[in-house]
Amino acid sequence: MVKRVEKSKNILGRKTTRDEFTVVLEDLRSQFQAFGENLGSVHQKLDLHTSELDEIRTDMEHVRAELAVIRHNQVTRDEFKLLETRVTKLERANRLLRKGP
Repeated sequence: MVKRVEKSKNILGRKTTRDEFTVVLEDLRSQFQAFGENLGSVHQKLDLHTSELDEIRTDMEHVRAELAVIRHNQVTRDEFKLLETRVTKLERANRLLRKGP
């Protein structure tokens, strides 16, 4: 009879342990589910940021192209000085012609 009592205690102990593991497992499952849901929102934010970065990259390509055109058409300081000297000479010549003989 003692053996039967020990067996029922053992069965009860297993069932209690099994129930405890079941509770822990259910808790872990719910935590993983919450983590998965939050991970989905992180993916959405990442997709949004990726598309915004693509737009910025496209804008920067346009800015670089426009800057290249501006730099190509830009007058250097030496060229500016030369043009300034020519304009000054032309203005003097124009004044002399207006005054006349």
